[in-house]
Amino acid sequence: MAPSEIDMAERVVRLETKIDFIIDRMDHLPPSPICLSKHKELEDRLDMMETWRNRMIGAFLVLNIILVALMDKIKAAIFH
Repeated sequence: MAPSEIDMAERVVRLETKIDFIIDRMDHLPPSPICLSKHKELEDRLDMMETWRNRMIGAFLVLNIILVALMDKIKAAIFH
């Protein structure tokens, strides 16, 4: 290898080491209050969507039961 290639390789290794150090230090930073509030908003919206979905599933189940019961009564009245 030429001397310039060795210098470039050493610079790349030092740069990688510094980047790893910065990334390691960033992992230990406390979360931003703005991020925390956004996460809270998203969690609240997800909870609301899950509640709505569960209510819709429940409503469809009740509707299905009522329709089946009515169909049974209609069949019984027709074929009695």
